[in-house]
Amino acid sequence: MSEKKVVRKKKRWGKSYEYTPITRELTMDDETAEAVKKDLKNLKAVTPESFANKHSLKVSVARAILREQVEEGKIKLVSKGSRTEIYSA
Repeated sequence: MSEKKVVRKKKRWGKSYEYTPITRELTMDDETAEAVKKDLKNLKAVTPESFANKHSLKVSVARAILREQVEEGKIKLVSKGSRTEIYSA
């Protein structure tokens, strides 16, 4: 993940734009797991989206990790809507 890839897309009438696609991990390694445990203790409120952005994970993986932590009793579910879940330590 050290190299950043720049993608150029051409639009109509000669205009073009550049962007860098974000690559996120599908699984956690040991270093990420340790960082997650330390990070969850200090956060007041966390959503799967913010958690995924901070640790560069996919949102589905972050959601699964947070649900696993709720089952273990380390964090608790504060609010759940149709799309968003909010957790706190």
